[in-house]
Amino acid sequence: MKKIKIFLASMLMAAVMLTAGNPVSAAETTEEKGTIEVDMKAGGDLILYKVADVEMKDDGNEQYVLTQAFSGVTGAREMINDKDRLGDKNLPGRFAAVISNAASLETKKAAKDETLSFSNLERGIYLITQNTAADGYYKIDPFLVSVPGPDKTMTVKATPKMALKGIPETTPPPRTPSKPPRIPQTGQLWWPVPVMGVCGILLIVAGFLKRRHSQEF
Repeated sequence: MKKIKIFLASMLMAAVMLTAGNPVSAAETTEEKGTIEVDMKAGGDLILYKVADVEMKDDGNEQYVLTQAFSGVTGAREMINDKDRLGDKNLPGRFAAVISNAASLETKKAAKDETLSFSNLERGIYLITQNTAADGYYKIDPFLVSVPGPDKTMTVKATPKMALKGIPETTPPPRTPSKPPRIPQTGQLWWPVPVMGVCGILLIVAGFLKRRHSQEF
């Protein structure tokens, strides 16, 4: 019995020593951080905001919780926790409308064909906007990125649409309609009728005058 106690004590001491040799326990392990990579075809700046944090519910499932600056966006809490509604094209604009109340996390500027990376990000939903567009381009529409991404990867790639400014359209001058081709005259001609009528009247008058002249002599 004594030997068993000594053996158990030895095993316990060994376990303590192993634990001491590995100071980073499961409870102390830091959560994996994420990265957002944005492919900037034309360049320009990008501004990053955090819209929502990840919170663990009582049932063990996760949910998104809006940060204080964006908590006033009506209906947004329900939308970000609905996979289909999270992709609503109008949602980023609704968040962008209240960014004056939020502090940006980071601002970066890219050259043409450069990839901008926002790293060391905690899990959540992020809003990306643009303040200065690349030369010759319109500003990028605000867009949302969730970390981790749909495939659970912590490195999320995004390629925003960059609209090239076109040459202003000018209204072309009105075109002068060309004369329609002359249609050949067919059928009966009417223009000789009045001419012949006038000639007939002249002949009648001439005959009357001649007859009157003959009667006088």
